[in-house]
Amino acid sequence: MTTEAKWAGPASVLFRTLGNELRLRILHHLMEGEKSIDELTRLTGASRTIIPTQLARLQRDNLVSSR
Repeated sequence: MTTEAKWAGPASVLFRTLGNELRLRILHHLMEGEKSIDELTRLTGASRTIIPTQLARLQRDNLVSSR
């Protein structure tokens, strides 16, 4: 396997994940520290039903973790 093949797949997954405006806004707020779903809803203006789905995607792609 070439060096390019080793990084291209994971990089494309990362770029797809970061290619969503709401996920980027969630990450921005989480950089300041832990937030609840209610806090993220208020901060982003997104629907409370959408936030968990976006957090699950960020967690699946190892960009955030939960406790």
